[in-house]
Amino acid sequence: MYQYRQTQVPTESQKSDGEGALKRWKNASTNNKYFLADKIVLGQVLIGKTKKEVDDTLGEIEILTNESSQYMLVSPMMAQESSAALVAKYGADGKVNSCYIDVNR
Repeated sequence: MYQYRQTQVPTESQKSDGEGALKRWKNASTNNKYFLADKIVLGQVLIGKTKKEVDDTLGEIEILTNESSQYMLVSPMMAQESSAALVAKYGADGKVNSCYIDVNR
């Protein structure tokens, strides 16, 4: 299992790209969502959002637990990545405190 995370403070450009990706998510094709997820993670634009805000922005959750919302992705780039998900983890306050792509779950 691999996790792709932003390990630095996102730049203004990454934040802007991430906001654009959020706006395009609902109407994007399955292949494009993989690329949009990368921009969402790098821009850290889900951080601080509530579950309802994430639902409203990204649409129907495919896997929901008390700790996270997960949106399944298809990788058009690497055949060995059999499955992946955009994961939004929630803190005790009910807001996203971590966002990453989980590969080969």
